[in-house]
Amino acid sequence: MVLPDQLKSLGFLIVEDNAFTAMELCRELRALGAFAIEVATEGREALHLLDSMTPEPRVILVDLRMPGMGGTELLGRLAERKFDGNVLICSGVDSETLEAVESQARASGLNLGPSIRKPMDRHSMTAALEGLDL
Repeated sequence: MVLPDQLKSLGFLIVEDNAFTAMELCRELRALGAFAIEVATEGREALHLLDSMTPEPRVILVDLRMPGMGGTELLGRLAERKFDGNVLICSGVDSETLEAVESQARASGLNLGPSIRKPMDRHSMTAALEGLDL
């Protein structure tokens, strides 16, 4: 079980283009005890934030479909950078697409946790966080 004290010590980066969904993700993370949360609306912005966040976030939540650099390309860039934190895909794409992206992300060496299907709820967020290697 993930404890609030554990989440309080972690940095989170949410990469989500929908403002309402990003707000909901932030709200759920805060309700579970997270404190340091940054939000990017697409992949390039996320990479820029990643370069400036100190310390680097330990968990990145990634939507797959976004304008500009989408989630799939961002996952590839994170793998190129050898990002060693946890990555959670938070998406409403169909199951086949999600499974293909998950397989590719794992094969590229990312530490991929359980995906969160949209629309998400506190139970799915908690289950995904409990599946992380913290």
